[in-house]
Amino acid sequence: MPQIKETETVEIQRRKRLIPFDVSCALMMMLVFILSNQIFHSTLLAADAYSSPSIIMSHKTRDDSRLIIDDYREAYYWIKKNTPENARIMSWWDYGYQITGMANRTVMVDNNTWNNTHIATVGRAFASTEEEGY
Repeated sequence: MPQIKETETVEIQRRKRLIPFDVSCALMMMLVFILSNQIFHSTLLAADAYSSPSIIMSHKTRDDSRLIIDDYREAYYWIKKNTPENARIMSWWDYGYQITGMANRTVMVDNNTWNNTHIATVGRAFASTEEEGY
């Protein structure tokens, strides 16, 4: 059996490749470029979305005008003006700090509630009928 030279072996392996080396390098560079652009784009969108946390939301319409959604602030103002000062508000825990801060009312659960059973009880009351929840 004749000995195959090392250069011939390398040449045979190079021919067996499905994609030539230069094409695979170009494809990898293109993939890295696309992924880096996606990361850059996502970072810009996240920076815009989270840079000004607010309960007042804005939305761009198709004609590029802004639509302001101010429902939360109006609801908290309504609670402040139409409930007694010693009222206890039962809401989902997400809104606890906002109600406390803007409506100046005590809440049953807020973002600092560590008792999962307490949060689950409030959730069960909301998911039940009015008679059962009460």
